[in-house]
Amino acid sequence: MSNTSSKWYLVNTQAHQETNAELHLKRQGFVVYLPSFLRTRRHARRIDQVRKALFPGYLFIKEPTTGLSFSNVRGTYGVRKLVMQGSKPAQIDSALIKELQHRSNDDGLLDDPQLSPGAKVRFTKGPLTGLVAVLHTLNDQDRLTVLFDFLGKEMKKTVCRSNVILA
Repeated sequence: MSNTSSKWYLVNTQAHQETNAELHLKRQGFVVYLPSFLRTRRHARRIDQVRKALFPGYLFIKEPTTGLSFSNVRGTYGVRKLVMQGSKPAQIDSALIKELQHRSNDDGLLDDPQLSPGAKVRFTKGPLTGLVAVLHTLNDQDRLTVLFDFLGKEMKKTVCRSNVILA
């Protein structure tokens, strides 16, 4: 998707407008990358998967081609501002973008091949340290739900992602 000589820049979006900004920037001809992941959402006794931005409030655009300029970005629906470094747009290391794109699946969603539902994880912090559990769902980038056996009964617990490792 990106080539080694391309330059990427950071765009700050309005609150919860990442996908709208992405859509409108693409319509103008910009190459846009919005790293995202699926999050399990519970609402009104319903559970569904929603797409969430990996970096809420931000997306990346490739250096504008002929006929496009950074001034077009600033006036785009859903965009708050182009992130600046002094008087120039803040350039992002293209290696970071390549790595994020490499970790994305065909739908542009970031996968974590090591932490996926069904994987065994071990608690590394807290009162359950050392206990092995089965990953049930990835709730968001910081939380996950695990299943474990407690006195012969299957228990569900939502924990901080940093508190478990792959078992």
